[in-house]
Amino acid sequence: MPDLLVSPNQPSPDGEDISPFFDWKSSVMANAFTDPYFRATMKHETEAFPHLAGFIEDTCLTCHTPMARAHAHQTGVSLEKDASCGHDKGCYRADQAMADPHAREGISCTACHQITDSQWSPRSTIRTFVRHLLRQSTVSIPGLQSSGGLPAGTRQKQKYWRLQVFRLTEVSMSKDYFAHKAHTYEQNPDRVDNVSNIANAILGKVKLEPSMHLLDFGSGTGLLLERIAHHVGKITAVDISPSMNRQLLEKQGSLACELEVQELDLEKQTVEHRFDGIISSMTMHHVRDVDAMFCRFHEMVKPGGFIAIADLDKEDGSFHTEDTGVFHFGFDREDIVSAATQAGFENVEVVSASTIKRETGDYPVFLLVAWRHV
Repeated sequence: MPDLLVSPNQPSPDGEDISPFFDWKSSVMANAFTDPYFRATMKHETEAFPHLAGFIEDTCLTCHTPMARAHAHQTGVSLEKDASCGHDKGCYRADQAMADPHAREGISCTACHQITDSQWSPRSTIRTFVRHLLRQSTVSIPGLQSSGGLPAGTRQKQKYWRLQVFRLTEVSMSKDYFAHKAHTYEQNPDRVDNVSNIANAILGKVKLEPSMHLLDFGSGTGLLLERIAHHVGKITAVDISPSMNRQLLEKQGSLACELEVQELDLEKQTVEHRFDGIISSMTMHHVRDVDAMFCRFHEMVKPGGFIAIADLDKEDGSFHTEDTGVFHFGFDREDIVSAATQAGFENVEVVSASTIKRETGDYPVFLLVAWRHV
Protein backbone atom coordinates (compact mmCIF):
# COMPACT_ATOMS: atom_id res chain seq x y z
CA MET A 1 0.00 0.00 0.00
CA PRO A 2 1.46 3.41 -0.89
CA ASP A 3 2.33 5.87 1.85
CA LEU A 4 -0.59 8.30 1.74
CA LEU A 5 1.40 10.97 3.56
CA VAL A 6 4.01 11.27 0.83
CA SER A 7 2.30 9.94 -2.30
CA PRO A 8 1.17 12.38 -5.01
CA ASN A 9 -2.38 13.60 -4.58
CA GLN A 10 -4.82 11.27 -6.30
CA PRO A 11 -8.47 12.14 -6.96
CA SER A 12 -11.29 9.70 -6.43
CA PRO A 13 -13.01 8.16 -9.49
CA ASP A 14 -15.51 11.02 -9.21
CA GLY A 15 -12.73 13.61 -9.37
CA GLU A 16 -12.86 14.52 -5.67
CA ASP A 17 -9.61 15.45 -3.96
CA ILE A 18 -9.15 12.76 -1.32
CA SER A 19 -5.56 13.55 -0.44
CA PRO A 20 -4.64 13.67 3.27
CA PHE A 21 -3.77 17.35 2.95
CA PHE A 22 -7.20 18.25 1.63
CA ASP A 23 -8.87 16.73 4.70
CA TRP A 24 -6.30 18.07 7.12
CA LYS A 25 -6.14 21.71 6.00
CA SER A 26 -9.65 22.49 7.25
CA SER A 27 -9.36 20.47 10.44
CA VAL A 28 -9.12 21.68 14.03
CA MET A 29 -5.55 20.36 14.08
CA ALA A 30 -4.44 22.48 11.11
CA ASN A 31 -6.05 25.59 12.58
CA ALA A 32 -4.88 25.03 16.15
CA PHE A 33 -2.83 28.24 16.07
CA THR A 34 -4.76 30.39 13.59
CA ASP A 35 -8.11 29.81 15.31
CA PRO A 36 -9.21 33.34 16.33
CA TYR A 37 -11.04 31.96 19.36
CA PHE A 38 -7.82 30.48 20.69
CA ARG A 39 -5.81 33.59 19.83
CA ALA A 40 -8.30 35.84 21.63
CA THR A 41 -8.28 33.60 24.67
CA MET A 42 -4.49 33.57 24.86
CA LYS A 43 -4.40 37.34 24.43
CA HIS A 44 -6.93 37.78 27.24
CA GLU A 45 -4.81 35.64 29.57
CA THR A 46 -1.67 37.67 28.91
CA GLU A 47 -3.54 40.92 29.54
CA ALA A 48 -5.05 39.55 32.76
CA PHE A 49 -1.64 38.31 33.97
CA PRO A 50 1.00 40.49 32.26
CA HIS A 51 3.70 39.41 34.71
CA LEU A 52 3.30 35.85 33.33
CA ALA A 53 2.75 36.70 29.66
CA GLY A 54 5.78 34.79 28.38
CA PHE A 55 4.98 31.74 30.48
CA ILE A 56 1.34 31.77 29.33
CA GLU A 57 2.16 32.04 25.62
CA ASP A 58 4.84 29.36 25.80
CA THR A 59 2.44 27.07 27.64
CA CYS A 60 -0.45 27.61 25.21
CA LEU A 61 1.81 27.11 22.19
CA THR A 62 3.07 23.82 23.63
CA CYS A 63 -0.09 22.19 22.31
CA HIS A 64 -1.24 24.64 19.63
CA THR A 65 2.12 24.83 17.79
CA PRO A 66 3.95 21.69 19.01
CA MET A 67 6.38 21.45 16.08
CA ALA A 68 7.51 25.07 16.12
CA ARG A 69 7.75 25.30 19.90
CA ALA A 70 9.58 21.98 20.29
CA HIS A 71 12.07 23.02 17.59
CA ALA A 72 12.63 26.38 19.28
CA HIS A 73 13.37 24.75 22.63
CA GLN A 74 15.56 22.06 21.05
CA THR A 75 17.74 24.57 19.22
CA GLY A 76 17.46 27.56 21.55
CA VAL A 77 16.57 29.70 18.54
CA SER A 78 13.53 32.01 18.55
CA LEU A 79 13.19 32.00 22.34
CA GLU A 80 12.64 35.21 24.28
CA LYS A 81 13.81 35.62 27.86
CA ASP A 82 12.26 38.27 30.09
CA ALA A 83 10.75 38.63 33.55
CA SER A 84 7.40 37.22 32.42
CA CYS A 85 8.88 33.96 31.17
CA GLY A 86 10.25 32.06 34.16
CA HIS A 87 11.88 29.29 32.08
CA ASP A 88 15.62 28.85 32.17
CA LYS A 89 16.34 29.34 28.46
CA GLY A 90 13.44 31.53 27.40
CA CYS A 91 9.89 31.22 26.08
CA TYR A 92 8.40 30.71 22.65
CA ARG A 93 6.20 33.76 22.10
CA ALA A 94 3.07 34.42 20.02
CA ASP A 95 4.72 37.13 17.90
CA GLN A 96 7.43 34.70 16.88
CA ALA A 97 4.85 32.03 16.12
CA MET A 98 3.07 34.42 13.76
CA ALA A 99 6.25 34.63 11.67
CA ASP A 100 7.01 30.90 11.82
CA PRO A 101 5.49 28.70 9.05
CA HIS A 102 5.68 25.61 11.26
CA ALA A 103 3.63 27.42 13.89
CA ARG A 104 0.99 28.53 11.41
CA GLU A 105 0.60 24.88 10.37
CA GLY A 106 -0.72 24.12 13.84
CA ILE A 107 -0.54 20.38 14.44
CA SER A 108 0.54 18.53 11.31
CA CYS A 109 0.03 14.87 10.51
CA THR A 110 3.59 13.99 11.41
CA ALA A 111 3.28 15.39 14.93
CA CYS A 112 1.26 12.27 15.79
CA HIS A 113 2.06 9.81 13.01
CA GLN A 114 5.83 9.87 13.58
CA ILE A 115 5.41 7.83 16.75
CA THR A 116 6.87 4.33 16.40
CA ASP A 117 6.23 1.12 18.30
CA SER A 118 9.33 1.75 20.41
CA GLN A 119 7.75 4.97 21.69
CA TRP A 120 4.31 3.52 22.40
CA SER A 121 3.14 0.57 24.43
CA PRO A 122 -0.18 -1.02 25.44
CA ARG A 123 0.15 0.76 28.81
CA SER A 124 0.58 4.17 27.22
CA THR A 125 -1.97 6.86 27.87
CA ILE A 126 -2.80 10.22 26.35
CA ARG A 127 -0.62 11.73 29.07
CA THR A 128 2.43 9.70 28.03
CA PHE A 129 1.67 10.52 24.41
CA VAL A 130 1.81 14.26 25.19
CA ARG A 131 5.05 13.66 27.12
CA HIS A 132 6.48 12.08 23.96
CA LEU A 133 5.63 15.13 21.87
CA LEU A 134 7.23 17.46 24.43
CA ARG A 135 10.13 15.30 25.52
CA GLN A 136 12.76 17.40 23.75
CA SER A 137 11.57 20.54 25.50
CA THR A 138 13.63 22.17 28.24
CA VAL A 139 10.60 22.87 30.38
CA SER A 140 7.75 20.99 31.97
CA ILE A 141 4.09 21.78 32.32
CA PRO A 142 2.68 22.44 35.78
CA GLY A 143 -0.28 20.36 36.88
CA LEU A 144 -3.48 20.98 35.00
CA GLN A 145 -6.14 22.47 37.20
CA SER A 146 -8.93 25.03 37.19
CA SER A 147 -7.79 28.53 37.86
CA GLY A 148 -10.27 29.81 40.41
CA GLY A 149 -11.54 33.37 40.23
CA LEU A 150 -10.76 36.15 37.81
CA PRO A 151 -9.49 39.59 38.76
CA ALA A 152 -12.26 41.91 39.88
CA GLY A 153 -14.52 43.15 37.12
CA THR A 154 -13.40 40.83 34.33
CA ARG A 155 -15.85 37.96 34.73
CA GLN A 156 -18.81 40.12 33.71
CA LYS A 157 -16.99 41.23 30.56
CA GLN A 158 -16.15 37.73 29.48
CA LYS A 159 -18.48 36.22 26.85
CA TYR A 160 -16.53 33.14 25.90
CA TRP A 161 -15.10 30.07 27.58
CA ARG A 162 -11.73 30.95 29.08
CA LEU A 163 -8.79 28.65 28.70
CA GLN A 164 -8.08 28.03 32.38
CA VAL A 165 -5.61 25.20 32.46
CA PHE A 166 -3.13 26.71 34.92
CA ARG A 167 -3.68 28.49 38.16
CA LEU A 168 -1.46 31.35 37.10
CA THR A 169 -1.72 33.39 40.27
CA GLU A 170 -0.91 30.42 42.47
CA VAL A 171 1.84 28.29 41.00
CA SER A 172 1.33 24.57 41.09
CA MET A 173 3.00 24.03 44.45
CA SER A 174 -0.03 25.70 46.11
CA LYS A 175 -1.95 22.46 45.65
CA ASP A 176 -1.34 19.54 48.00
CA TYR A 177 -0.22 17.08 45.32
CA PHE A 178 0.73 14.51 47.97
CA ALA A 179 -2.55 14.36 49.89
CA HIS A 180 -3.46 10.98 48.41
CA LYS A 181 -0.06 9.38 48.99
CA ALA A 182 1.41 10.86 52.18
CA HIS A 183 0.27 7.94 54.34
CA THR A 184 1.99 5.41 52.06
CA TYR A 185 4.91 7.57 50.96
CA GLU A 186 7.55 5.63 52.88
CA GLN A 187 6.30 2.23 51.77
CA ASN A 188 8.27 2.53 48.54
CA PRO A 189 11.65 0.87 49.23
CA ASP A 190 13.31 2.53 46.22
CA ARG A 191 12.33 5.96 47.55
CA VAL A 192 13.68 5.13 51.01
CA ASP A 193 16.93 3.77 49.56
CA ASN A 194 17.38 6.87 47.42
CA VAL A 195 17.02 9.21 50.40
CA SER A 196 19.39 7.04 52.43
CA ASN A 197 21.98 7.39 49.68
CA ILE A 198 21.46 11.16 49.63
CA ALA A 199 21.87 11.37 53.41
CA ASN A 200 25.09 9.38 53.24
CA ALA A 201 26.38 11.67 50.50
CA ILE A 202 25.63 14.73 52.64
CA LEU A 203 27.38 13.21 55.65
CA GLY A 204 30.37 12.43 53.45
CA LYS A 205 30.66 16.03 52.23
CA VAL A 206 29.63 18.17 55.21
CA LYS A 207 30.93 18.08 58.77
CA LEU A 208 27.88 18.39 61.00
CA GLU A 209 28.01 19.52 64.64
CA PRO A 210 25.60 18.95 67.58
CA SER A 211 25.17 22.73 67.89
CA MET A 212 23.88 23.15 64.34
CA HIS A 213 20.38 24.27 63.37
CA LEU A 214 19.47 23.13 59.84
CA LEU A 215 16.58 23.81 57.49
CA ASP A 216 15.13 20.90 55.51
CA PHE A 217 13.50 22.37 52.40
CA GLY A 218 10.69 20.19 51.08
CA SER A 219 10.95 17.92 54.11
CA GLY A 220 7.97 15.72 53.24
CA THR A 221 7.54 12.91 55.75
CA GLY A 222 11.04 13.47 57.12
CA LEU A 223 12.92 10.69 55.34
CA LEU A 224 16.02 12.84 54.97
CA LEU A 225 15.99 14.77 58.23
CA GLU A 226 15.56 11.67 60.38
CA ARG A 227 18.82 10.34 58.92
CA ILE A 228 20.58 13.62 59.73
CA ALA A 229 18.91 14.33 63.09
CA HIS A 230 21.41 12.55 65.37
CA HIS A 231 24.25 14.70 64.00
CA VAL A 232 22.71 18.14 64.77
CA GLY A 233 20.83 19.97 67.51
CA LYS A 234 17.72 21.19 65.66
CA ILE A 235 16.04 20.91 62.27
CA THR A 236 13.35 23.23 60.96
CA ALA A 237 11.27 21.34 58.42
CA VAL A 238 9.57 23.39 55.70
CA ASP A 239 7.01 21.89 53.34
CA ILE A 240 3.92 23.21 51.58
CA SER A 241 2.00 19.92 51.85
CA PRO A 242 -0.28 19.70 54.91
CA SER A 243 -0.60 15.94 54.55
CA MET A 244 3.16 15.37 54.48
CA ASN A 245 3.63 17.66 57.47
CA ARG A 246 1.09 15.65 59.46
CA GLN A 247 3.04 12.48 58.77
CA LEU A 248 6.25 14.16 59.91
CA LEU A 249 4.73 15.49 63.12
CA GLU A 250 3.89 11.93 64.13
CA LYS A 251 7.66 11.26 64.25
CA GLN A 252 8.49 14.30 66.35
CA GLY A 253 8.86 12.45 69.64
CA SER A 254 11.17 9.78 68.19
CA LEU A 255 13.69 12.03 66.47
CA ALA A 256 17.21 12.48 67.82
CA CYS A 257 17.08 16.29 67.63
CA GLU A 258 14.63 19.11 68.20
CA LEU A 259 12.13 19.51 65.36
CA GLU A 260 10.13 22.50 64.21
CA VAL A 261 7.66 22.08 61.34
CA GLN A 262 6.56 25.08 59.25
CA GLU A 263 3.94 24.82 56.54
CA LEU A 264 4.85 27.51 54.02
CA ASP A 265 5.91 28.13 50.41
CA LEU A 266 9.49 29.37 50.28
CA GLU A 267 8.89 30.73 46.77
CA LYS A 268 6.57 33.34 48.28
CA GLN A 269 7.41 33.39 51.99
CA THR A 270 10.56 33.32 54.04
CA VAL A 271 11.76 32.14 57.44
CA GLU A 272 13.12 34.81 59.75
CA HIS A 273 15.74 32.57 61.38
CA ARG A 274 19.18 32.09 59.83
CA PHE A 275 20.53 28.56 59.60
CA ASP A 276 23.84 26.78 59.78
CA GLY A 277 22.86 24.82 56.69
CA ILE A 278 20.04 23.89 54.33
CA ILE A 279 19.40 20.33 53.16
CA SER A 280 16.92 19.21 50.53
CA SER A 281 16.02 16.01 48.71
CA MET A 282 14.10 15.83 45.40
CA THR A 283 12.34 19.17 45.84
CA MET A 284 13.98 21.63 43.45
CA HIS A 285 12.21 20.24 40.36
CA HIS A 286 8.97 21.46 42.01
CA VAL A 287 10.34 25.04 42.15
CA ARG A 288 9.44 27.30 39.25
CA ASP A 289 12.25 29.87 39.63
CA VAL A 290 15.36 27.95 40.67
CA ASP A 291 17.67 30.98 40.43
CA ALA A 292 15.48 32.95 42.83
CA MET A 293 15.35 30.02 45.25
CA PHE A 294 19.15 29.81 45.43
CA CYS A 295 19.21 33.53 46.19
CA ARG A 296 16.73 32.90 49.00
CA PHE A 297 18.91 30.07 50.31
CA HIS A 298 21.86 32.47 50.37
CA GLU A 299 19.85 34.94 52.45
CA MET A 300 18.78 32.22 54.91
CA VAL A 301 22.20 30.66 55.52
CA LYS A 302 24.60 32.15 58.05
CA PRO A 303 28.07 33.24 56.88
CA GLY A 304 30.12 30.06 56.73
CA GLY A 305 26.96 27.97 56.38
CA PHE A 306 26.27 25.40 53.68
CA ILE A 307 23.62 24.07 51.33
CA ALA A 308 23.29 20.41 50.34
CA ILE A 309 20.68 20.04 47.60
CA ALA A 310 19.87 16.73 45.92
CA ASP A 311 17.73 16.27 42.82
CA LEU A 312 17.43 14.51 39.48
CA ASP A 313 19.88 14.86 36.67
CA LYS A 314 18.29 16.05 33.42
CA GLU A 315 15.79 13.42 32.23
CA ASP A 316 13.31 12.99 29.40
CA GLY A 317 10.12 13.58 31.37
CA SER A 318 9.34 9.93 32.01
CA PHE A 319 10.30 9.97 35.70
CA HIS A 320 7.02 11.41 36.98
CA THR A 321 4.02 9.27 36.08
CA GLU A 322 1.52 11.46 37.91
CA ASP A 323 0.92 15.14 38.46
CA THR A 324 2.93 16.38 41.45
CA GLY A 325 3.52 19.98 40.41
CA VAL A 326 6.68 19.45 38.36
CA PHE A 327 8.40 22.42 36.70
CA HIS A 328 11.67 20.79 35.61
CA PHE A 329 12.59 17.39 34.17
CA GLY A 330 15.69 17.28 36.33
CA PHE A 331 18.67 19.61 35.90
CA ASP A 332 21.83 19.94 33.90
CA ARG A 333 24.70 19.91 36.41
CA GLU A 334 26.45 22.89 34.88
CA ASP A 335 23.23 24.90 35.02
CA ILE A 336 22.59 24.08 38.68
CA VAL A 337 26.19 24.97 39.59
CA SER A 338 25.78 28.26 37.75
CA ALA A 339 22.57 29.07 39.64
CA ALA A 340 24.25 28.48 43.01
CA THR A 341 27.33 30.45 42.03
CA GLN A 342 25.36 33.42 40.76
CA ALA A 343 23.42 33.46 44.04
CA GLY A 344 26.72 34.07 45.85
CA PHE A 345 27.72 30.59 47.04
CA GLU A 346 31.34 29.49 46.93
CA ASN A 347 33.19 26.17 46.60
CA VAL A 348 30.25 24.75 44.68
CA GLU A 349 30.56 21.05 44.00
CA VAL A 350 28.23 18.50 42.42
CA VAL A 351 28.65 14.77 42.99
CA SER A 352 26.62 11.69 42.14
CA ALA A 353 24.54 10.66 45.13
CA SER A 354 22.18 7.92 43.99
CA THR A 355 20.43 6.22 41.07
CA ILE A 356 16.72 5.49 40.98
CA LYS A 357 15.94 2.39 38.90
CA ARG A 358 12.54 2.02 37.26
CA GLU A 359 11.00 0.16 34.34
CA THR A 360 11.34 3.32 32.27
CA GLY A 361 15.07 3.58 32.92
CA ASP A 362 17.74 4.61 35.39
CA TYR A 363 17.56 8.13 36.82
CA PRO A 364 20.79 9.51 38.35
CA VAL A 365 20.52 11.83 41.34
CA PHE A 366 23.13 14.48 42.11
CA LEU A 367 24.09 16.29 45.31
CA LEU A 368 25.12 19.94 45.12
CA VAL A 369 27.14 21.20 48.07
CA ALA A 370 28.19 24.84 48.49
CA TRP A 371 29.11 27.34 51.19
CA ARG A 372 28.35 30.96 51.96
CA HIS A 373 31.41 33.15 52.37
CA VAL A 374 32.37 33.77 56.01
